[in-house]
Amino acid sequence: MKLFEPAKIGNLSLKNRVVMAPMETNFAGPQGEVTDQLICYHQERARGGAGLIIVEFTCVDYKEGKAAAPQLSIHDDKLIAGHNRLVEAVHRYGSKVALQIVHAGRQTTRRRTGGWQPVAPSPIPCGLMKSQPRALKVDEIEQIVENFALAAERAKMAGYDAVELHGAHGYLIAQFMSPYTNKRLDRYGGSLERRMLFPLEVIAGVRRKVGGGFPLLFRFSADEFVPGGRTIEESALVAQMLEKAGVDALHVSTSIHESKQTNVEPMSFAQGWRVPLAAEIKKAVKVPVIAVGVIREPDFASRVLEEGKADFIAIGRGLLADPEWAAKAKAGRADEIRKCISCCCCIGRFDRNLGLRCQLNPAVGREREFARLQPAAKKKQVVVVGGGPAGLEAARVAAARGHEVSLFEKENELGGQIRLAARIPFKDKFNWLIEYYRTQLQRLGVLVNLGQEAGVALIRELQPEALVLAAGAKPRQPGLPGIDSPHVVPALSVLARDPGWREKEVVVLGGRGTGVEVAYYLAQKGNRVKVVTRSAGSDLAANLDPANRQDLLKKMAELGIEVLDRREVLEIGRDGVVLGNSNWQKEILTASFIVVARGMEPRRDLAAPLAELVPELYQAGDCVEPRGVTEAVYEGFLAGNEI
Repeated sequence: MKLFEPAKIGNLSLKNRVVMAPMETNFAGPQGEVTDQLICYHQERARGGAGLIIVEFTCVDYKEGKAAAPQLSIHDDKLIAGHNRLVEAVHRYGSKVALQIVHAGRQTTRRRTGGWQPVAPSPIPCGLMKSQPRALKVDEIEQIVENFALAAERAKMAGYDAVELHGAHGYLIAQFMSPYTNKRLDRYGGSLERRMLFPLEVIAGVRRKVGGGFPLLFRFSADEFVPGGRTIEESALVAQMLEKAGVDALHVSTSIHESKQTNVEPMSFAQGWRVPLAAEIKKAVKVPVIAVGVIREPDFASRVLEEGKADFIAIGRGLLADPEWAAKAKAGRADEIRKCISCCCCIGRFDRNLGLRCQLNPAVGREREFARLQPAAKKKQVVVVGGGPAGLEAARVAAARGHEVSLFEKENELGGQIRLAARIPFKDKFNWLIEYYRTQLQRLGVLVNLGQEAGVALIRELQPEALVLAAGAKPRQPGLPGIDSPHVVPALSVLARDPGWREKEVVVLGGRGTGVEVAYYLAQKGNRVKVVTRSAGSDLAANLDPANRQDLLKKMAELGIEVLDRREVLEIGRDGVVLGNSNWQKEILTASFIVVARGMEPRRDLAAPLAELVPELYQAGDCVEPRGVTEAVYEGFLAGNEI
């Protein structure tokens, strides 16, 4: 497999072509220093076999240049020793490591910079951050060039094998390069050559400090996906200018903050959708090109290389979900890879200044505690009730620790609610997670019993030494007149079995994630759908992560789904729904079918009787409290780890 052939970037030899893409973690210390948590996180990815690890965006100016609250930094010599510890931890496993350096420019806020006003080529605020920047003076630009150069010098002193300049995603270097953000009238703005002056000066400044033989990578957005931004045609010329300036590899990404959805993609984006952009850049240059973007499967990654579309494959979120992605692929165990499903739970935490986590891998950010499962002190007979994400994770972990595990699922398929969620077209990546668990449970010898509900009688008969109750939740039934009518259907029933409605008038009661997703599911089948919610329209599907929510709302608008907000449902009649609006006026919506999505309530009826039958009882997931996959998997992991 070409993915595991050795390769070089400049004079840097790499054992394979798997690159860990730089990803924000919020694991740095309060002054931007390297922490033990950050070291353990990167060490685990090195142990997993990545050829090159690129450490997350690292600040070169800890005043105006900070892009995050606890951002990693290398703006001061006192930080070098901490970076050296990180480098040594990665090198221990034969991986090479590069440091990505960055200045936020306009893509920050005064709150993140400690009160300093953001700076930019031109005083154009970022549509996402909404903080007014000031235009940089020429002498300030020259100082920032020097800051980049000094940061690269410190990186080399710390032992990094390479440096990557972050000229992508709308940060300061990218802001100078783009006609969307650079409206300067001096030598730093206007034509492409003038807009490229700042990044070329940064490259030259770095070269003066680190020397000609030290590998220098450059990440840039081949398409910014904003009106008036840079497109692939101009980016091909940019790539040639960067190559001529002495860059050793080009890391091809997309987006700025205003088009962030094309950077941290939601579930609907196809695997490898950015590869054609990397292929176009590769046609324009001779230096190695790194492709990135929803590349989840080793065979797909290797085909990209074999077809000459790129020289290296960067895996980002895929190495969060499974740090052993490369090792498993190399060993022919690709079916054991826990593939990232693009849920975007990781990025959603940063707006709250929280550390990185992964919905599928509870060990992310907790590597010191959970990266290595410890064998159980005593082998036990364990029963898991429920085949949703909480039960599946509990069974996997308990079996991996040496217990003898039996799992009971009342339905004829594994997956619980994620199996139903996978029926929605843009959420079909959930099937990857179900397949992963199916493979793992088979490999670990878990006895899976489908179509069999584990009640008191069965548990009394089996007499397990430990029981994990992960029986999930049931739909909440609102007390409305007419709720028991035959044309009223629970939302999950619609997903469990396509009712076959076509060209029907359908009203969905409930504006949270499930209701909105079911509305989309029915609308894309040709039905005319209205969503009724008691909340404000701005809160529609507010429980979803921002990236997937934005994607879903856009799809709803395209299908013409109407949203009636701030409405109370008064009753359900034979021909529709009677509503009360904020003015206490009644409205009647005609509908052939009414779908109820008013939330879930936990199944708490089993815990008390089962607790009397087993020495150890653990509860996990929605039977504790209905939440999301993140909580279900985490609690399942904890249960399996504690037995």
